[in-house]
Amino acid sequence: MRLSELTGKEIVASDEGIRLGTVAGAELLLSTDSGRVEALLIPQAPRRFWSGWFGRGGGSLSPSLTVVPWSAVEKIGPELVLVRLARARELPPQLRSLTGGWTG
Repeated sequence: MRLSELTGKEIVASDEGIRLGTVAGAELLLSTDSGRVEALLIPQAPRRFWSGWFGRGGGSLSPSLTVVPWSAVEKIGPELVLVRLARARELPPQLRSLTGGWTG
């Protein structure tokens, strides 16, 4: 599959039932040895300061990063890329440094 075919697709966590973003807004982490995709790096929009008042998060203004290893991608359909966040939380050691061991 070509990158241009992935660009417009939504990334959805099938086990959480939430939209994570789009492939166009994400970055692909490629292996320099094999040229294969190792992970999707999905930026999360910074939360507004008042979101904590309504129970929607901690009110942080700093953006976070969700690192989804390519092995957590379950299916690539015509409009969606389905990922399993439970697998994304078990990052391989080479990807842990990107998030300090935490995924969004």
